[in-house]
Amino acid sequence: MNIRVKMSMYESWIKAALDELERDFYFGYFQPQDEPDVRGYLYHTLLLLKPKIKGLTINHIPTREYPCLNTQGNIDLALIVKHLAQKNENPYEPRLLAEVKETSLDYVTDNKRKKIIYDINKLLKERKDILEYAKNNMEISARANRVFNRFRRRVWMVVLFRGSGRQGIGAKTINEMEELKKKYDKHDVEIWYGPA
Repeated sequence: MNIRVKMSMYESWIKAALDELERDFYFGYFQPQDEPDVRGYLYHTLLLLKPKIKGLTINHIPTREYPCLNTQGNIDLALIVKHLAQKNENPYEPRLLAEVKETSLDYVTDNKRKKIIYDINKLLKERKDILEYAKNNMEISARANRVFNRFRRRVWMVVLFRGSGRQGIGAKTINEMEELKKKYDKHDVEIWYGPA
């Protein structure tokens, strides 16, 4: 198991947004109907929380649908930094990646588990692609050097059980999610689920 002493400002930022999501869901202020609702809520909450997170500047940006480096897919949510870029260089540098899943149930179906694992593997592949690209281009690009040294190795999987209501999810679901967390913790995957 990885022992981490301190959260990065990016992890603090996403954790604060997830705390808001859980609280607003619990009190009925946020009643999502589908996954895009959850992504949109997190995006807007990240924007609102940005001034409260020490170290963040105007150049730190949350984004939805961050394009994958080597595939046609997208990552649901990314925390990025905008830098001055050379001609033909992307000014946006990823710092933290997250995928979002929601279910109208209060438990994990086999199909939903497969989708969660698929998204975790997508995050792991994208992290690998980003780091390989940055490592291979460090000598010719200051951007690649920054990405390689500052990109958060820990990726996030967010699962909202909107069917659980105020009572939260049951013990069986908590145990299943904890098993997933334990399995992927060694791969630096943070799995957040709720409401608990």
